[in-house]
Formats: sequence, C-alpha cells, structure tokens
Amino acid sequence: MHSTQNPHIKALAGKETFYFNEGLADGARCDRPLEWIFNQTFEVRNASADPQLKVGEWTSTYFSCTCCPAVLRTINPAMKIVVLLRDPLQRTLSRLREQRALAFLNASEPFDYQMVAELDSLESCLKRAAPFRKSAAQAAAGGAGAGAGGDPAAAAGTVGVVAAAAAAASGGHYDADRKPDAYTAMKMQCLAKSHIIGYSMYDVWLENYLAHFPKEQLLVLYSEDMAGKATGAADTVKTFESFIGAPPHQYDKEALSYVYNTRGCYAWLCQAPRFAVKHVFGEANPRNQQQQLQGQQQQQQQQVAGTAPEGQPQESYPAQDEAAKAAAETCSPETLARLKTLLKPSVRRVMQMADRGIIAAVPQEWRETYGEPHRRRRRQLRRWRWW
Repeated sequence: MHSTQNPHIKALAGKETFYFNEGLADGARCDRPLEWIFNQTFEVRNASADPQLKVGEWTSTYFSCTCCPAVLRTINPAMKIVVLLRDPLQRTLSRLREQRALAFLNASEPFDYQMVAELDSLESCLKRAAPFRKSAAQAAAGGAGAGAGGDPAAAAGTVGVVAAAAAAASGGHYDADRKPDAYTAMKMQCLAKSHIIGYSMYDVWLENYLAHFPKEQLLVLYSEDMAGKATGAADTVKTFESFIGAPPHQYDKEALSYVYNTRGCYAWLCQAPRFAVKHVFGEANPRNQQQQLQGQQQQQQQQVAGTAPEGQPQESYPAQDEAAKAAAETCSPETLARLKTLLKPSVRRVMQMADRGIIAAVPQEWRETYGEPHRRRRRQLRRWRWW
C-alpha cells in the first residue's frame, strides 16, 4: 500500500487480482489466458506518459503457488520478484485468527482444536509424500519391478532420481542447482493446500522461485525490519524502489506509520496505527511500548469523542477485553511446540539461503527463536608422518 503512493509505481488492476489462483479451495489456475495480463499492462502504461513507470501486481498468494513462477517467467523473464515475510509461527497463528474472524472457520470451536486439525492434515499429507524421497542408488536398486512390491518411489520411475540423489548427498542443505523432483512436487502440493501452516514454510516456495528466476531478480524483505525501528517502513520502501528501478519518492511520514490488514481490521483499505498491532500471544509489539501507551490514550479520547483515525472505521476498535480474547485464541504449549518443530527445519533452510547470500539476512529474532542452522562439518584429513 505504501509503495503505490509513488507516482512512478502503478498497480495492475488493483492491489490483488488473484488472477492465477482465485480461490484457496480451487488452487492455482496457471492455464488462464496471458492476454489479459498483457492488455492490462498496456492500458496502465498507455494512460501514463511517464517513461520511468513501473507496473506491478500485488498478490500475496502467488508466492505459495506451485506453478506461478513458471508462468510469470513466461510473461517476463526479466520480472522482479519481491517477497515480504514475517516470523512463520507468528504468521501461522495470525492466519488462523483471521480465518476465524472472517467466518471462514467456525470461531465457536476451540482455537487449539483447529490448529491441531491443521497440523494433523498437513503432516498426514507430508507423510504420504515422504516415500518418494529416495536417492538415485535406492531407486536404481529397486529396478522396474520394485513398484509391484509396493514401493511408491520405485513405481514413480526415474523422474527426479538425479535431483533426489543430489538432495541426499547434500545432507538436506539448500542447493541452488537442485531441480524439482517428484517428492518436491508432492510436498509443494501438500503445502499449497494448507494456507494456514503450509504457506509459512518459506524455504519450499523460495526454492520454487529460484528454480525459475536468478537470485538477482528476487528481493526478500521482512516485516520485522519494518517494525524494528522508527525508519523501518521508510527504509524498506526505499529498498523496494531501488530494487525495481523506480525513482525515489518522498513519502508522508504519517502514512508510513500505518499498517493494513491487521488484527481487528482485516481489509487492505482499513488502516490501523502501528501501536495497535498485537503479537499472536496477545502482547503488543515490545519495541513500541511508549508509542503504544500514547496510542492507547489517543484511542480512548477518540472513543469518548465518537471518532476514529481517518480511513479507520469506528467498529475496528471493539469495546472488549483484548486480553481475554487473546487468551482464547492461542494454542496450548504442546501444540505450539509441535508447530515450532514442524516449522524449524524450513526456517533453518531459509537461514542457510541468507548465509550463502542468496537472499537478504533474516531477522535476528528468527535465529533466537529457531536456532542456528546445522552446518556440515569439514572433513579433517589426518596427516600421516613417516618416520
């Protein structure tokens, strides 16, 4: 929302078109006509005389789309891809809260019960995909007749065998040269159907884009960097402008202080002050305690006066016990531990990408929460001395 204040940046037919995946239940629809994309781009450019105009599309679900990287590269091989990530655990719990608030899920059911159901469903799908993760040696040893013995990987033939061997040889470490294989494809399908948890396993989706675009065309940003300091939003927007090659714009500081699509305000046209953003465990952003106190005082005055911030509907500030609601919409320690265990390998692979310079450095908070990635020990050669 902030970047479109720049007159040199225009959105393609609105902020989110969901052109290639209209509904979460329907999945991706990458066979849709490309002509619409080209026509819309032409109309936006034709309506402007700006030679430096940048036209883009803001659809967040394209990141977790199995086929979108391929079709986007078909549209424009030089396309710049920008991804904004947040702590995976925070995102997962926030997503479930949003789905309950928007009545896509039954809010009368226990929050923990729904998260456990999501975990069970995703883990079951990943378990069915796991047998396809075979090395080349194992698949070759099974031969053509192994499929009759009930080995799904052998029955899959030789598809992805070399890639599977490369993945096994690397010890699970990220390899920019690795190509998609049957297991990876099935895993992506599992994650794509799990928009609450699966969308938070960023490593798979980043690898999917890096299989179609060079790392120089992929910019990864983090919401923690935007909220970490007073100039975080401005710095992030400047980084974005520089990456896509748009002329810099002088943004309104007050406008940059607002956030969108937040808890209690689930709409892109519904803005909220940054102090109102809550962590998934109910507490306010600890970096903005003073701002939070000032904001709460301002909010109380506005409620007394019967007003709300400009662009903010009055009903977005419900008179209810936020602490009680937050307590009701969280997971048990056991479920949180299970969720963190599932997400941790994915986060650590993202860290490895950052450590290798493939993407931007992850926030320090991620390393504190999920731990440092395991590094392969270098083989120490013994020196033999002959006497």
